[in-house]
Amino acid sequence: MKQLQGVIYYRVSTAEQAEHGFSLETQKEVCLKAAEKHDIKVIKLFSDDGLSAKTADRPGLQALLKYCANKNNQVSFVIVYKVDRLSRNVNDYANIVAVLHKQKIKLLSATEAIDETPFGKAVGNIMATFAQLDNDMRSERTREGMQQCLASGRFPHKAPLGYLNAVTPQGNKHIILDSQRAETIKFILEQFSKGIYTQEELRQKVNKQGFKTNRGSPLSFQMISKILTNKFYAGIMTIKGVEYQGTHEPLISELIYYKNQKLLGQKTIQPSLELTSEFALRNYVICGFCQRPVTAGFSIGRWGGRYPYYRCYNKNCLFRKSIPKDMLENGFIKLLQDITPTEENLASLKEVIIKHWDSQYKNINQKREQAEKKLAELQAEKQQILNLAKKQLIPDEDFKEEFAAIKHKIADQQLLLSETQIEDFNVQEACDFVFAFIRRVPEYWAKTPDYTKKVRLQGLIFKKNPVYRFPTFTTPTLTNLYRAKELVSNQNSMVVAPRGIEPRLPG
Repeated sequence: MKQLQGVIYYRVSTAEQAEHGFSLETQKEVCLKAAEKHDIKVIKLFSDDGLSAKTADRPGLQALLKYCANKNNQVSFVIVYKVDRLSRNVNDYANIVAVLHKQKIKLLSATEAIDETPFGKAVGNIMATFAQLDNDMRSERTREGMQQCLASGRFPHKAPLGYLNAVTPQGNKHIILDSQRAETIKFILEQFSKGIYTQEELRQKVNKQGFKTNRGSPLSFQMISKILTNKFYAGIMTIKGVEYQGTHEPLISELIYYKNQKLLGQKTIQPSLELTSEFALRNYVICGFCQRPVTAGFSIGRWGGRYPYYRCYNKNCLFRKSIPKDMLENGFIKLLQDITPTEENLASLKEVIIKHWDSQYKNINQKREQAEKKLAELQAEKQQILNLAKKQLIPDEDFKEEFAAIKHKIADQQLLLSETQIEDFNVQEACDFVFAFIRRVPEYWAKTPDYTKKVRLQGLIFKKNPVYRFPTFTTPTLTNLYRAKELVSNQNSMVVAPRGIEPRLPG
């Protein structure tokens, strides 16, 4: 029988390597051991060094996918150290697995229990979900730090033209005036507000005087337009439509700023605290009559009111009705409520996942315990040899020979221990966390104003885009995390050969 072939992919980001020690070499060695254990011939190695897994646009990963797409290479397995080495984004992970599955290539994690069974896929999805959760939590902490920075009046980004980023003797970052350029920027803003000069006239005037930007180039038309519309020069920081009072020294008053906006012909609108997008279901929900994504927009009423709606853009569709935004989104929330697994189903699924997890890692834990015990014995033996040498009860030559031998055995045992090392992971707490969130998904989707979070959540729940056939949604196709009842039923039916969800691998 011809030996199955596989490729290995490993990745580190600088932060991860420093914090957790997931070096490329360590990952490679563990993956090679996994390949040897399952009798897989490794034909090629792929890696990405210092790159985040937030995106699938990584040279090593793209080279791997291209290599796997070539049927002549006869790849049967892609081996990774952990799922999060492949991706820290649930949608990217699902897409990568789908591409590999289409090519009849299986994904093997050297330290996690994932396979092609429904439960194995569910475990893979959970691990990918937690990898993304970790990323999202880091991003959330970064955003919170930036919000605190803005709330205290400090600008966390690169200073605009006319200002410079600086650090106080105490190590605090702040914004100061650029002595070489601030007066020119102030001149532009004040002169334009008088209505004497056009933008182009001011641009040419300051360039003739020898003005240069931070990059050493003359002032462009785009840059002068950006200067005139930037409220930062009036002491106000504007981030994503939200205004914060800055602690930096303003170049002009707010009155001059508003005069400039009026002269530019722009309407000055009070920024909204609501986040960007109004339509989370736009281009996501499918029209049940023509199978095309619905679009969205605002209609303008007789008295100037704006009314949000969804509708099918296909002019040949039999159903061209405009659906009020609240009607479609309330229907979507009702759909989320209907598909939320019951407490009974979640409890049964949790029991099965924990049982599977425990059985999968029982052997690894036993090997690790044996290795730790053996290592302790060798360390004690080493100390005995040292004690004999201190008491001069062993000849020098014998000591050197015995000491070198024991050090070699200790090194071998430490290597064995590193190969069986798996991060501490409380699967029960993980299940409780995920299931607690699943229970409140409808409420969370309805209340969060964050468009990006809504879209990500939709991708985590639905395997295929949901279909809306007025006035309700049709039966959706769900991801494994939302098929608790079906998965538990399938597991309970496996009485004849209860193989759990361990990977189906050769060897």
